[in-house]
Order: sequence, then C-alpha cells, then structure tokens
Amino acid sequence: MYEGGIRVPMIAWWPGTVPAGATCDLPCAFWDFMPTFAEMAGVACPQTDGISILCALKGSYSAQTRHDYFYWKRAGEQVARADDWKGIHTAKTGKLERYNLRTDPAEANEMGRAKPEVAQRIQAILKETHMDDPRYPLIGKAKKAGNGDDEE
Repeated sequence: MYEGGIRVPMIAWWPGTVPAGATCDLPCAFWDFMPTFAEMAGVACPQTDGISILCALKGSYSAQTRHDYFYWKRAGEQVARADDWKGIHTAKTGKLERYNLRTDPAEANEMGRAKPEVAQRIQAILKETHMDDPRYPLIGKAKKAGNGDDEE
C-alpha cells in the first residue's frame, strides 16, 4: 500500500494526439481507463468511480478534471490519497500513517502527530468511502484510528 506498490509510471503513445516527450504528474488509477476509452470512442460510459484523462493525454493539463481523492483497501489496510497527502490506516494496530508525497515520495518520514488537519481529512475519506463487505473484512476493525493517535 506504499508508493512502490501504488505509484507506477504510465507511458502513452498516440502520434498526433499525445504530445511527444511530454510529462505529466496527474495522479490517475486503473478505474480511469474505462471513462477515457469511452470518451475516445464517443460512447456513453457506465457509472464508475473513474474520470476520463483524455484532456491530460492530449496535453491540456489545466483543463483536466482531477479526483478529489483516491481510496484503496486491502486485507486490514485502507489507504487514502488527497492532494499531496497519503494516509495508511492499519486496522490491526489502529494507527494512521501520514506522508506528504510531494516532499517525501519514498514515504520515509511518517508525519506522526503533525498535521492533525490532514489526519482528520484522511479519516473522513476512509470513513465515507469504506463499505463493509464480508468478503473483504478489515481485520481488527474493532480498533479505531480516531484522529491518527493510537486510541482504542
């Protein structure tokens, strides 16, 4: 759930459409491909959590719609990324790790109790986005991350 597993480069090649040699730091996810391909094909896209990244592919970065946040869940872990910040909540320990990906893309410096407003925003995203599903339980869910402190 760290950047080595979530952040991967994407290469796009579409002569005459994707600007050659251009780079872009737009965060996107796999669920953005269906809306992108639907827009490219000129067809309606079924409802998804994704957004089309066609503007960015064509080089119109300022016109590109962006996600408010990203959310991932894996056995016992929840991750939310909002802007430059990423929070990783481990249900087993109840801890919320916070990282500033702009200044620390290697996630080497966990922010601890610093930036309580970031912890509150990440916690709100985790709570709002999580849906209980018996097939994908949050192990140790009885513990709560609260405001990022190690409270039960």
